[in-house]
Amino acid sequence: MSATICAFILTFSTLCGSRVVSGVLSGPTNVSLTSYNMDLVLRWDPPEGAPSGLLYTTEYYTPVTQSKLGCVDISALKCDFTSLNLSISEHGKYTGRVWAQLGQERSAWVESNEITLDKETIIGSPNVTLFSNGATIEVSIKDPVFKISAFRNIFKFATYSITYWKDGQNGKAKTIKDILQNRVVLTDLDLWTTYCVQVQIETVRNLNNKPSRAVCERTTKKEEAPWVAALPYGTPTPEEFYDQVCIVADDQTVEEGCPPEAAGTNRSKETDISVGPQRSTHGKTSPAFLGQWSFFKNGRQHRRVTDSRPMGAVVERAVNGAVETVLAEMLKVVGVKFEELKAQVVLMKRDIMALQREKALKRRRTTTSELSCATPS
Repeated sequence: MSATICAFILTFSTLCGSRVVSGVLSGPTNVSLTSYNMDLVLRWDPPEGAPSGLLYTTEYYTPVTQSKLGCVDISALKCDFTSLNLSISEHGKYTGRVWAQLGQERSAWVESNEITLDKETIIGSPNVTLFSNGATIEVSIKDPVFKISAFRNIFKFATYSITYWKDGQNGKAKTIKDILQNRVVLTDLDLWTTYCVQVQIETVRNLNNKPSRAVCERTTKKEEAPWVAALPYGTPTPEEFYDQVCIVADDQTVEEGCPPEAAGTNRSKETDISVGPQRSTHGKTSPAFLGQWSFFKNGRQHRRVTDSRPMGAVVERAVNGAVETVLAEMLKVVGVKFEELKAQVVLMKRDIMALQREKALKRRRTTTSELSCATPS
């Protein structure tokens, strides 16, 4: 009799697969907590030999808080906690856990790894746009969009590493590091040549940074005239809306080699350049040197020209001259219109004064007639 019972139990255990003898489900496998651009996602695989119809419930917790419920009774194999309108901190440490359920049976909790969000999130690639003008190429960089908070709120001191090379010559790539501006002008390039650019974000406490895809642009024969917007009279001039632009000459780059994508993950993170504004003798930033930036290489200080204008110092004079011409023409037109309006106002004042005099004269005549009628003969 006992042998029959043991055989039945063994057969039942084999047929049930993921269920143990006690009737409790086995838990999910390969449970991991990951983050990309500051999201918080728990992923897992179903139990081995799991039957169909399994549902999953998730939670997360920190070292100082109790567990908070995440996704409930879902069939998917992942749960994005940041999409549930939960209180997720940019600097928090999180651990996730999940159980499987089938009918009235459920497995035990299976916990994930712990991650520190701002240190271990994978920072996505920046968006890079190129604009060519003569022998220069302007690189415009846009930070990745985070799921919670904003990139610069978390990584205030992040810099850019820009690598560029002639198309087909990846091995001769040049890299500029510690760039603070999100707009950089590469100058003194070869004409009629295609250059490819790749940008990577550099942060102090997070090294999980992905470089952008390589973007290529061809230089032109000669520098084109800049576009100048005609502004209505009295509106602020463009100087009030300028962004910083760093202008880098081709012979001032500091490092040669392969682009980040070709160099692989073992690429050195060390920097040999420090960039900063020049200071006056009084300890304050001198307006005369706002366009000057310096970097150090091999123990020597070098100066790199920057500009706070959208098109850089190269076209500043042309822009200013064109703006002055446009404004002068607009002032002429406005001046003529103003004189015409002024003449019309003078005529209107004269007409009003004439009407007032006529009314006053009528009142006098009426008063005189009434007095003469009231006097006895």
